[in-house]
Amino acid sequence: STLSSSSAASDVYKRQPYEDMYAFTTAEANDLISAGKYEYLIEGIVNQYKNLENKHDFVLCEGTDFEGSTSVFEFDINADIANNLGCPVLLVASGYNKSPEETLRSIEMSLESLSYKNTNVVSTIINRSDHGEEIKAELKKNKLAQGQLIYFLPNVKSLASPTVREIADRLNAKVLYGWNRLNMHVDSLGVAAMQLRNVLTRITKGALVITPGDRADVIAACLLALKSSSMPKISGLLLTGGLLPEDSVINLIDGIADSIPILSVECNTFEAAVQASNIQAVIDPEDTRKVNQALGIFEKNIN
Repeated sequence: STLSSSSAASDVYKRQPYEDMYAFTTAEANDLISAGKYEYLIEGIVNQYKNLENKHDFVLCEGTDFEGSTSVFEFDINADIANNLGCPVLLVASGYNKSPEETLRSIEMSLESLSYKNTNVVSTIINRSDHGEEIKAELKKNKLAQGQLIYFLPNVKSLASPTVREIADRLNAKVLYGWNRLNMHVDSLGVAAMQLRNVLTRITKGALVITPGDRADVIAACLLALKSSSMPKISGLLLTGGLLPEDSVINLIDGIADSIPILSVECNTFEAAVQASNIQAVIDPEDTRKVNQALGIFEKNIN
């Protein structure tokens, strides 16, 4: 949405009607701008914000995600909204898969643009960076960052790993076994389409093994590996092609049921692997392990 807001208190947030939490959807905002009604758009956002402001002690306004092709426009409208609402800005800059120079240049361009808009930037957080200290030191030399609170959060691989549940949901997979273990994190994907002796050398800890449902040898080997102290523990099995194991293999699985999640999808192995690799992990409220880890990292790095 163009403007989304949340109460500082989680119990209040749960009672807050979703319709009160935004002014316009992105599509509605684009239509108004295309029709030359930019002022009407800003006025609507301000009015909706005032309604929330009258009911709560604190309102957090979340800007757009800058993932689209109109990031320049998004930046301008976010700055205009912040200024019209009188909101100080917390700038969050991604350092993921970027060099220190690229991240620093991006932050400095943002600060210059916000300064041009006379926006009050109170803090900058460099998110998911392996070079946070270096960027922070350089950024403090910039006069536009003087007086700001500057922090960074390291890139933590486990927080970026999807759970088996996320993959099952996105692939519309049928859960055959392991309902109680769907929150296991998937650290990597392993396609097992080769001979068994080669599969065993490629099994890694936390991997989701993707294999056709009729590969009884691979399925049996993966289940046996779970019981071996010398083999890494996988996070689950994804059976492809809509093929299910034969009865003899089902009997084997039943004997060690729920040790790992076993999923089944209709698509072929290649399609399943591509779809699974494109899944972006989120921190689900029910994933207490990720939530606690994220909070711990935040507390450690940000005052």
